[in-house]
This record gives sequence, C-alpha cells and structure tokens, in this order.
Amino acid sequence: MKKQMNIFVSGEEGLIAKTLIVQLKSLGHTIANENSKFDIYRTYDHTIKNANFMFKNVNRKLEVDIRNLSFIDLFKNVDMIIHCASYVNTNKVEHDLEGACSSNVLGTLNLAHIAKTLNILFVNFSTTATMNPRSYNGNTLKLCEETERLPRTYYGQTKMVAEYLVKWNLEKYLNFLPVFFVGPFPLDNSSELVKIIYHTIHNTHYDVTLSEQNFKAYFWCEDACDAIIRIIFNPESWKLDNKDFVIATYDIHKYQDYLDLIKQKLGVDSLPITFLSDKDYLGNHISSAQKSRKYSIGWEQKVFAPEIIDRIIQSIKDNEIQLPK
Repeated sequence: MKKQMNIFVSGEEGLIAKTLIVQLKSLGHTIANENSKFDIYRTYDHTIKNANFMFKNVNRKLEVDIRNLSFIDLFKNVDMIIHCASYVNTNKVEHDLEGACSSNVLGTLNLAHIAKTLNILFVNFSTTATMNPRSYNGNTLKLCEETERLPRTYYGQTKMVAEYLVKWNLEKYLNFLPVFFVGPFPLDNSSELVKIIYHTIHNTHYDVTLSEQNFKAYFWCEDACDAIIRIIFNPESWKLDNKDFVIATYDIHKYQDYLDLIKQKLGVDSLPITFLSDKDYLGNHISSAQKSRKYSIGWEQKVFAPEIIDRIIQSIKDNEIQLPK
C-alpha cells in the first residue's frame, strides 16, 4: 500500500467524511475530489423525491447523474474510494424508499463498478441498522462483527443491499459499521445529544425519541476516525475473511447519565425536553469489547463522555459568536 495515496471521498459534507478528509490530509494523502473538476455529494434535502448522487462541476453549474458511467475516466488516478455518502435519515427513508434506493443502492453499485474496473481499493460505510435489533437490544446484549444481520427498517435494508453489492463484486474492500458518532455543532446537528444541548442553551422545547433508561455509547468523531484510518492503512485488515468493522466506543452510559452531565455542565436544574416512546431500532446499541478489532492495532480512545459534552457546548457557543447580529 502506498504511503501517500490519492483518495476519493464521497459524502464530503457529512460528519464522518469531513473528519476523515482532515485527518487524511494531515497524513500527507491527497483528496481526489477536492478543488477539482468533479465531485460526488448528497443532493437530497429530504423534500426532493428520487434524489441521486450527482457529479457536479466545481463551478456548481454543471450537474451529471452518476448513472452516466462515462465519468469513470475521472477515477483513473484514484488509489482508494472511501464511500461515506448515504441517505441516512431513518424516519424519512420510510417515506421515500425510491429516493433511498436510488442513492444508497444505485450510487454504491456504480462506485463499486468503477472500483472493480480500475482496481481501486474500496472502503464502504454501512450501518448497524443492517443488524437484527433482537440480537443486541437489552442491557446484556451487545453487537459485534458477527451479530445477526436482519434489518428492520427501509434504511437498514437499502444499506444491506449496498453491502452485498460491494462484497459480491469486490475483493479489495473494507466495510465499516459506525455506532453513534457525534461531532461539534453545526457540523453534526443531527445527533439527539447535540440537539438537546442546543435547545437547553436557547431554552426552547425539544422532543426526544429515545428512552432515558436505554444504554448509549457516544463516540467523538475525531477519535473514531483516527481508529478507522489506522484500520484502513493496516495491510492485515485487507487480508481478513470477514472485513466488517464495528466502530464504537465502550464508554457506555444510560441516556439519563448524559442528561445529568448536560445539566451539570450548563448549571441547570432541568432540561426543556419531552421523551417520546422509543422505537425498536433506537434501543440499546452497544458493542462488545471482546470482539474489538480497533484496539488490536494499538489504538487508544482519547475523548470520553464529559469532554464530549464540553466540546459540544463550546461549539454551540462559538457558533453563536459567529452568527450575524
């Protein structure tokens, strides 16, 4: 494997992709679709049906559907594709299956075709929503690379099909299944944790679709991506029969513990939130340390729950300062 690679990263506006790009560049790698004539990104805004991955000229005027595979020529100098782009909102996918299939399935198929044709290393980002919730929900049940696959949501089903397309068509691939990555505001304002802190700071009401007593394990994205990159550039990873990697923290707490930390850090007695009934796929979601692969490469976690809360609070306050008055 080359020490310095030309890497194409899809979904570059997302939390994982943005974090990976920063860390890859710091290691001397170049990003093939940065400041160049082509780009792949998520066009959907959850109001447009059938939104697809699109190639788009850097001048942001020319758009070409990825199904036009004549754009394969643009990948001729690419060493690795890291595919992060996805239609990820579980609830909205339930109402837009056609759009999710077009993005998650067709987009992945075409990138896999490009990787196969040009012999490019392929790193796929899937989801633990492909796993059977009954195999891991509960205080003592934990997920791992061998957890039964049986997605219960349309989102999980589209990502499972995408995984199969990668695994059936490619030999040089890795497949990551991230669990509860969280980042600063506003880069990742999709996390319940970020939203709760934001609404508490602004004293506005927010409905939480999680259970207070369920266990959660939030993983700071910079920390998680450090582990991911170490796995990607470890030649042994590519030789494994099972190339799935569950990327999760073992810093596990009940959701109530996170709420108590937020109140403590912000100096408030209560939070302006209402808990709604939890859904099956939002239950306990914690990983098994016994099955870990990231720790075997000598990686150590650096950021834990109290500092995660501190970082989110500071990022919200910093963003307020930057907002026009």
